[in-house]
Amino acid sequence: MTLPRLHPSPTGTLVGVAALLFAVLLGSARPSAAQTEGRYVLGETVGLSSGVYLGTERRGSYLLTLLGGLATTVVVVGVGGDVVGSDADPLTLAAVPVLQLAITIPIAQSD
Repeated sequence: MTLPRLHPSPTGTLVGVAALLFAVLLGSARPSAAQTEGRYVLGETVGLSSGVYLGTERRGSYLLTLLGGLATTVVVVGVGGDVVGSDADPLTLAAVPVLQLAITIPIAQSD
């Protein structure tokens, strides 16, 4: 008797990765300011990249979409400054999601 071969679904993999990242984000009870900023940036990047990937009907590569969003965030935060806390730069805060969308949508639409 041969068992049927199961193929993991992209949605199941995406949900598993999102759940793992969510568990990591909730890992510490009292985060420092740097941890709070890192969690915000990571959560926003993963959320936006996942939404773009799902919104484009999973045409491109999820990994490349996620890496594109992460690279955009690193560059914008590196050039602009803080995005959370009392010293947050409003221009950087506004630029991160706008530039992420401009970068990740073409990546997610590519085949």
